[in-house]
Amino acid sequence: MKFPVFPLQKTIIILGLTGVVIVAGALVFQQVLFSFFPNSSLARALRPPPATGNPYLVTPEQSPLRDIKTTKLALHESVMVDAFRVRVEINPTPIAGQETSVRWFIEDAESGRPANPDLAMHYSAVHAYFVRTDLTSPLQHHHPGQKNQPNANLWALKTTFDYPGEWLAHMQFARGNTVYGFDTKFEVAGTPGKTFAVTDGLVSNTDEMTATIRTNSDTFTAGTPIGMDFIVERKDGQPILHTEADFVLAHNIIFVHENGETAWNVHGDRSVEMVSQKTGIIVARDFPTEDKKFSYTFTFPAPGLWLVHFEAFSNFFPFYFTVEPQKTER
Repeated sequence: MKFPVFPLQKTIIILGLTGVVIVAGALVFQQVLFSFFPNSSLARALRPPPATGNPYLVTPEQSPLRDIKTTKLALHESVMVDAFRVRVEINPTPIAGQETSVRWFIEDAESGRPANPDLAMHYSAVHAYFVRTDLTSPLQHHHPGQKNQPNANLWALKTTFDYPGEWLAHMQFARGNTVYGFDTKFEVAGTPGKTFAVTDGLVSNTDEMTATIRTNSDTFTAGTPIGMDFIVERKDGQPILHTEADFVLAHNIIFVHENGETAWNVHGDRSVEMVSQKTGIIVARDFPTEDKKFSYTFTFPAPGLWLVHFEAFSNFFPFYFTVEPQKTER
């Protein structure tokens, strides 16, 4: 038996179905926005502020990331990790001073379909870092772009390596609750020429700025926590104009040990702080204040020379330091 549907009922049904479609579309749009355009003004406006009160900063407990897996990845080869496969290519062969393209392919191991990052770390889906393995070059920090949409298994960038020799490439993204890192060593051809002065210890200078690391202890030992404040000042004595977002959005601290095996970015938004327990470089960030904008406690896992690449504020001023924790006395 069919029951009659009156115009009012039809209207209610149509409006209800329309509402469901609109809500579902909005949720899909929001997910796409947060995943692939996380630093856009619209994404920042829609993102609910965390309990800290700073819309750009999360508490470690708010981040879903709980594990990290770092894998060696040979150039022009692929490696399988969990359920996906990653391959890296650099073409043309890198020559000092000449532009080249670096490409990573992230695919499902069985189907070959894209297995893309599903969580933006520090507002970017994929991060890439390049540095000479002997630490005698500037460190490059990139966010590879996604290509070949909708078959978007390719993440690529173009760059120039100014110094010949052996380099390290570290690519990093997140899926589920895991940070995945891939380390690739490669050679840059060319004749050795200019040299790069990495740092003057705990003081670093750009044309207009000076940055200083102040520690809470004169004893600096591997395996022992040490407090570090990164103090940035203008050389002309004028105040640095900044916004609340500058404390986080353009703020990174990237570490590379003298063995040149891997790189680690602590990301200023605290999104990877829980994961740091498994990296060896344990990090805890104090909530930023006007007096202490970049205040951390670090634990370095090994003695020896460490390169510290510090980016601060929206102009991405890179500062370079070296720290050298001593071997723990037994």
